[in-house]
Amino acid sequence: MEYYFSTYDILRLVAKVEAHGVELYRRLQTESSDSKISEMWAFFADQEQQHEVKFLAKIAEQDTSADPMPCSLDIQKMLKDSISAIAKFMDASIESARMTDTVSESLALAAELETTSIHVYTHMITVYSDRFSDVLASIVDEEREHLRLVRSVQERLDLSSCERD
Repeated sequence: MEYYFSTYDILRLVAKVEAHGVELYRRLQTESSDSKISEMWAFFADQEQQHEVKFLAKIAEQDTSADPMPCSLDIQKMLKDSISAIAKFMDASIESARMTDTVSESLALAAELETTSIHVYTHMITVYSDRFSDVLASIVDEEREHLRLVRSVQERLDLSSCERD
């Protein structure tokens, strides 16, 4: 099955995912009682902010509003699901006032978001190979490094695989 999406709509959703990631990581940074974990969240927030800026610049530099592209994956649903996961996690954490007690859940969500980003952006490279492959490829590399760092922290904290996945 093929899905057709406007390039503009996809880039706006991607920028929104990155913006929500910035918000999440800044919140985790602020709430973290461990300075090393706090530094990690700050690093991720800065990286996500750079990604958002890159995508917004791509939107501004070309008119993509009426440019449907075929995709084999429902990219819009995957991006919207990522935004929903972030919002749900933050709402639950705010409601329970437990942000500092949810390091394992935070890391699991971060790993899930990085994995989804890698999957979506890798697919987008094939769809938009003529326009955005350079930006997407560099961001995929950064997301892979983020995922590696998250997994490394999970291992250092000795979180079980059931807590990680």
